[in-house]
Amino acid sequence: MAPEQWEGLEADARTDQFAFCVAMWEALYGSRPFCGETPSALLQAITRGHITPPRDARRAPPWLRRLLERGLAVNPGARWPSMTALLAELTRDHQAPRRRLGVLFFGILALVAAALAARRIDERRAEAEAARIESEERAARADDEREAASSEARNREVWRLSTVGAHERDALKLALEALAPFAPSFEEAPQVVIDALTGAMQAMLPVATIPTKEQSPRAVEVSDDGTLLAVQFASDVELWSTDPVRRVAIVATGAVNHAFVRISPGNRYIVVRDDDSCTIYSIDRGARNVQVPRCHDLVFAPDDSRFFALKAHTAPIDHHTFTLLFDAVGAYRSEDGRLIWSTPLTARGAALALYPDGKLLVLATDALAPTFLYADTGAAERPIVWRDLPAWNESWASRRDPASLAVSPDGRYIALAHPSAAEGRWCSTDAASASSGCLTSRALSCSPPTAGAS
Repeated sequence: MAPEQWEGLEADARTDQFAFCVAMWEALYGSRPFCGETPSALLQAITRGHITPPRDARRAPPWLRRLLERGLAVNPGARWPSMTALLAELTRDHQAPRRRLGVLFFGILALVAAALAARRIDERRAEAEAARIESEERAARADDEREAASSEARNREVWRLSTVGAHERDALKLALEALAPFAPSFEEAPQVVIDALTGAMQAMLPVATIPTKEQSPRAVEVSDDGTLLAVQFASDVELWSTDPVRRVAIVATGAVNHAFVRISPGNRYIVVRDDDSCTIYSIDRGARNVQVPRCHDLVFAPDDSRFFALKAHTAPIDHHTFTLLFDAVGAYRSEDGRLIWSTPLTARGAALALYPDGKLLVLATDALAPTFLYADTGAAERPIVWRDLPAWNESWASRRDPASLAVSPDGRYIALAHPSAAEGRWCSTDAASASSGCLTSRALSCSPPTAGAS
């Protein structure tokens, strides 16, 4: 019975609604909504609205329980307006909002996931772009470093060439290439290149003009220390100091047919070559000191005390009693031309040079490799073996070209041109076998010069 019936009030459709909800509660949960051990306790629970919770609430969805609890309200006005309204609420789809909420939730979740994925993609794209930019920057820095190193090396080379004699033109060309990128203001041009360019241009400008005679100079020679200049004319040699530029002596040589003049290392003598002789003149006295007949080439010792001559010589060879015309190298005293030693050769000599240490003579001959003689004794560094005596040949007494031999200042390389060959050769010397300050053996390797070599 509904609460209003217990109180004796008039029953209506809402009373029927209460009875319907009690029956449905009991059908769903297996127990009545109001319980009491005594009739008075049951009446009190009904009139006060004390609903006993079901033992298993999971037997019906929460929305159905809430619907029935409203139909069991004590106050009839709190119940559903009518049975029609109650039945409409019972038949309504109560899961639709939840489904819509689930769809909305998963939609939002998908949007969030898509946003996170897009953000991650953007982050990876940004990281890839940053890595690409960093790689390009590293490559650009590496290129800049290589360019800077190349420029620095070129600048040093410009400076080196500007300080080496006879290379000013090369320094000028390289300096112009180095300064071209800084045109037209040249404000950021390297100062070392500008200084080198200035020095090279000054070196190329004449510091003085030496007056010549009616005849043009035939040969010019600068002393080893750069303080003396020898200018050969048809019948004399003029000697000029380089600082200050002034003429210091005139040596009368008479008419000669060969353009050749050489200054001794100590600036005490000059050598003039004619067709078949080398004549040594004293610079101090301006007079002839020694004349060497049948001379092909002549070099001085570093202290000017001796000179060494390559010449055609007539003398017996070993145990042969007959006389043969052949080439020989001899050492002589510079002051009076007295012979110190003489060494005959087995090949046709072409040119003579003194090794930088002053202990060896280098001789260019018809052989593929140069010959080395000790300057003190004239002994060959390697014994000369006389296998077959050459036939007498007047060409051995003819003029030779002393410019066919050159030794590098450090003694590592020797350049020579054979008098009987059209091609030149360069030889590298291996001084690793030196002992007791003298070279006891020497490894030679000769090969044709490469393209562009000088």
